[in-house]
Amino acid sequence: MAAALLSLFLLNVINPTIPALRCDGTRLLDPSISHKFRGDTVTVSKLLSVTLLFPLVQIFITEWFYNRDKRNLYIYGPPESSRWRRTLIHTSRWYRDYFFGIVFMLFLNDIAKTSVNSPRPHWIDSCKPNFTAEACNLGWVDEYNCTNNDISNWKLADARKSFPSGHSALGFFTAIFMTMYQHRRIRKQSLGPVVLVWLHTMWIGWAIFCALSRVADNRHHPIDIAFGGFIGAIGGIFTATVLCGGFGKPMKAAGYQNKVVSGMNGSATIVDGFPSNGNTTTVALPPGTNGGVRHNHHDNKRPSLRRLLSTQSTMTQMSEIAEDRELDSL
Repeated sequence: MAAALLSLFLLNVINPTIPALRCDGTRLLDPSISHKFRGDTVTVSKLLSVTLLFPLVQIFITEWFYNRDKRNLYIYGPPESSRWRRTLIHTSRWYRDYFFGIVFMLFLNDIAKTSVNSPRPHWIDSCKPNFTAEACNLGWVDEYNCTNNDISNWKLADARKSFPSGHSALGFFTAIFMTMYQHRRIRKQSLGPVVLVWLHTMWIGWAIFCALSRVADNRHHPIDIAFGGFIGAIGGIFTATVLCGGFGKPMKAAGYQNKVVSGMNGSATIVDGFPSNGNTTTVALPPGTNGGVRHNHHDNKRPSLRRLLSTQSTMTQMSEIAEDRELDSL
């Protein structure tokens, strides 16, 4: 992690070579880099605020309500502290992987910026190149000096790092990661599908606005934001699926018998599939399930709806225990 941050810092202080300019003997003939500098609609401070702070707040709130009705059977203490502990464990896990994904995605993005050495649309306005007429008669000007003393050397170097767009990459990374997180962790029964779609739209809309503003501000070419958005989307998908493991995997019905062994007096023991350091956990099964006490012996031919619901409830409880154990072991 420290090496990635150091590499990211070093890449931002490397000055790419000055790009060659095309001219016809009297004037420059490259309109794609002859636009005026207009500033930034989405500044770096705004971008970092949305990228780093908003997801943290939303993840914490989501995990607080996600753990509202859960009872962790192996964490001792009152229910209030147990809920806080589960919320903090979940939040720190998801946000840690989210931050790691951002750092490495920006690292790859800056490698591309420094390697490609593509001038921004406002390069001539920011540089104000000074070259001789003899050099311009050759059609291309490879050697010239920038005469604009109103900007710093860092900004002048940044004006030669147009491809790909870092704003677009960050915007789409956050949007894809958060939409996948929301789809997996927000309970649709509580908020409804309309609210969930609205939250997805807000994040995707932010990414699109952030990318298009870079073209409107003459800070990037269209191909820059397209490729930057692609890098960010791939990074968001990779982080959500690989680093975060899909935000918790529910127990499958096919593996239910492998996870629970029926016991006496309505109990069941978890024996495998969970990172529990070799320990087993015994939980109560509802009457009518395997190992439970069934008072009516005439229902063997056809299971009742109550028994099916009880079995499903037990499976859900097993899934919650497994997820809590996995996160608690980190």
